[in-house]
Amino acid sequence: MAVDKSNGPNRGRIYIAYPTGGSGTSVIQVRYSDDQGSTWSQPKTISISGATQSFFPWITVDDSTGIVCIAYYAFDTSVQYGTDTYLAYSSDCGQTYSNIKVSDVSHITAPIYPYGKGYAGDYIGVAAYGGKAYPAWMDDRNGTWQIYVSPVHFVFASITGDSTVCTSGSTFTLNNPPPNATVNWTQSNNLTYVSGQGTDNYVVKATTWASDSGWVQASISGDFGNINIRKDDFWVGNPGQPITDPSGYPTYQMTLGQIKTIRVVSAPGNPYQYVWNITGSITKLSGGGTQCTVEATTTGWGNFYVNSINTCGTSVTGGGSVNVSSGGGGGVLLSPNPVNNILTIEINNKNTPDNLNNINSKTSELRVYDKMMNLKMKKTFKGVKTKINVRNLKQGVYILQIISGNKNYTKEIMVSHH
Repeated sequence: MAVDKSNGPNRGRIYIAYPTGGSGTSVIQVRYSDDQGSTWSQPKTISISGATQSFFPWITVDDSTGIVCIAYYAFDTSVQYGTDTYLAYSSDCGQTYSNIKVSDVSHITAPIYPYGKGYAGDYIGVAAYGGKAYPAWMDDRNGTWQIYVSPVHFVFASITGDSTVCTSGSTFTLNNPPPNATVNWTQSNNLTYVSGQGTDNYVVKATTWASDSGWVQASISGDFGNINIRKDDFWVGNPGQPITDPSGYPTYQMTLGQIKTIRVVSAPGNPYQYVWNITGSITKLSGGGTQCTVEATTTGWGNFYVNSINTCGTSVTGGGSVNVSSGGGGGVLLSPNPVNNILTIEINNKNTPDNLNNINSKTSELRVYDKMMNLKMKKTFKGVKTKINVRNLKQGVYILQIISGNKNYTKEIMVSHH
């Protein structure tokens, strides 16, 4: 049993370690209590897999760091009773454990002469402080039972570097490496080595074709064992192709006069800028960044394209195509759209949808709604042309509705006060 006496978040936590499983196959398990032993966590197996027996656990907690350490024996060789000594440790308050083989030579667990038959000692031990652990055990590798100690230095190393790596190169730094450690770097295949192998500063650059996530790894070895430190949260090369909604594949259908906001929904590669290109039957009204608002101004085919840009370059073009049909709306013209103050609405009788025929002889009503269909403006008019002042409307997209008798027509307008 051991108690966390550090100043960490789990000060006062009680840990117990014990073997379980009987004479067939036994493992070492750990449980803990945060309420002075009234309740206990579920058992967690912390010993190595593959051993036929793991036994004689000894547990301690580093008072300075809160690292939990358990030393134990394990039958882990093909030789009967062949034994090695291990240290299991946890740096996250007992949530996960790693194992280090601390014995450099295996020994055969056997009775200790001249003591009783089957007696091979009572226990082993471990002490820990300041990020170092000292497991102690005995074995007879030289024909005599002796005590051995193998210091373990816990590694809190990390790798820092750029979030985007270009062909110009980037440096990744190994922070807090243990003293006298040997470092060997590796990297993903979209990176090319430049310099720094075996040092704390490793320089790589993107391959010319790179456009994907990447990784670097420092394999650190020393008297603490072998540890791999990996960093894989960065991008290599030009950004990936942006994906839009709508995608334009298959072709997005619009009607004449319709306004649509196209949004970038995925843009890998840490882009800081977007460039839109609108062609054909649609016209850009406003936008930039991750969205662009367009209007269907003529019938036929149109295209919306977008490229993202990061510090390495420009992405493959994303976007797609639209097909604009008349949709019964070609005879209603809005000018300007987007509008700042005065919007002119004009109906061309020669190209007016059926539901607005004979509008010259009728009194019609014009209404403006916001996107939640809250009525914002209303006026009546006669003839084919009228104007409204939208100066008091907030910026955004609104729905304009023309009602003539029991017929009506709707169209989107965009209010912009820039």
